[in-house]
Amino acid sequence: MRRIILFLLLFLCGKIAAQNDLYRADEITYEIHKTNIGKVTFMNGNIPLAEYKKTDILKSFELKPRSDLNIRVFMDNSVVNYLHRLTPELPAETLLKTGNLQFSFYVDGKLIYTENIHHGCNFGSGGNKNTSTVFRVPLTSTKGEDWWAMNMWERFKNNGGEKALNVGTHELKIEIRPYIKVDNNIKTGNLIAEGLLKLIINPIVLTTKQIEVQQIQAGSDLFFLKVH
Repeated sequence: MRRIILFLLLFLCGKIAAQNDLYRADEITYEIHKTNIGKVTFMNGNIPLAEYKKTDILKSFELKPRSDLNIRVFMDNSVVNYLHRLTPELPAETLLKTGNLQFSFYVDGKLIYTENIHHGCNFGSGGNKNTSTVFRVPLTSTKGEDWWAMNMWERFKNNGGEKALNVGTHELKIEIRPYIKVDNNIKTGNLIAEGLLKLIINPIVLTTKQIEVQQIQAGSDLFFLKVH
């Protein structure tokens, strides 16, 4: 009986919250989404949502100089609705021009870097901050991509992440919250999603060809400096 009452209460709370939303968020249909609401999941490369399986979710990953580490974030609402809860008096257009998501990066339990991503950062051609409840972005890529998330990852590395991720095994944690900037003040909402990943950092091994002394090619500036 208690379980039934609790379920009804949660259902009613969800209904009330939905009625207060600015937009009706996309329906959560995929089982992988239903079982991972509130989670940041990690995957190797860009696996389409329709093909994404539980076995694709990484628990550990060897981070190399060239890799394709992606995250897929499963939420229970859309970004604009999260922002609306922070400042319900503002219209949707203003919310999307003054707020977005905040990413916090932890290594081995220590907060290393936090970034409030620019309000113009979007989630790709299939993403919509008014209605989408799931999105995918690459943190690293070998495909020549140019994403705000990859630039954010580089800033994380430059602000202590690279030093923290020294050779060995580390626990990476990412937390995501909504934020909005009003009158130069940042207001942050409750946790939307979080995820953990064991990162394995091995020493960089150079091949004999990479470390051998390169011959100066004829026609290069160094060649002319040498012969003159």
